[in-house]
Amino acid sequence: MTYETTKYWEERLKRNFNLRGVGNIGFSEQYNRWIYRRKLRCLKRALRGVHLQGKRVLDVGCGTGFFVKWYLEQGCEVTGIDITEISVKRLREAFPGEFYTRDITSADYPHVKTKFDILNMWDVIYHVVDGDAYERALNNIACDLGAGGLLLLTDFLGAPSNMRLAPHVLARCLETYKTTLPPRGFELVKVRPLYKFLDKAHFPGFDNYLGAIYYFADNLLTNIPIGAAGGVCLSIWRRSARGRVPQRC
Repeated sequence: MTYETTKYWEERLKRNFNLRGVGNIGFSEQYNRWIYRRKLRCLKRALRGVHLQGKRVLDVGCGTGFFVKWYLEQGCEVTGIDITEISVKRLREAFPGEFYTRDITSADYPHVKTKFDILNMWDVIYHVVDGDAYERALNNIACDLGAGGLLLLTDFLGAPSNMRLAPHVLARCLETYKTTLPPRGFELVKVRPLYKFLDKAHFPGFDNYLGAIYYFADNLLTNIPIGAAGGVCLSIWRRSARGRVPQRC
């Protein structure tokens, strides 16, 4: 099967412009609310102690605006980009801020003059299945994030190796990022497991009713090794002033 990125996500969001459309399509919207509740809990913990008022945030893959809404509530100035027209159109109508139809993997991605303080990239990079596109995405991220800025990025970091899980999903492990991000000036701050239970089926036909149970079980994962979680993790990276800047910045 081939994976046409923009067409896939445009059609998916037209069918479900909700948390099911941007979340795990195998579960109901109600179940996905528990998944996103878990994401928000981890985001708050990851940014605990960070002064957010007035920070410039770039939300890559802004989707239905879940993270846009939260960052705006914290007093941030938010810019959102998405590869779908439907996302950008809807978010321009719903929120203050700037929203653009852009592809972070593009070779002619337009860079900003004033760098961002936080780059938020949840559940996006593992949908970039082409190797060259992945490298371009990291270069563009490095260009747009200012010195000392934070990159929040999720992937299957607890996996033992990279794995192609679906035509539209290439899971990359933590060791891959430890190879590709530091040369671009990023230092790993922390990694937090997101799920052990919420992101997979356990009892087909019944799981949609068990989201609350899985949510509270996953909240106990704080101190376990990421390999034990076995799935998607949140990583936080800091952009160093001494890192190599890609030539096109």
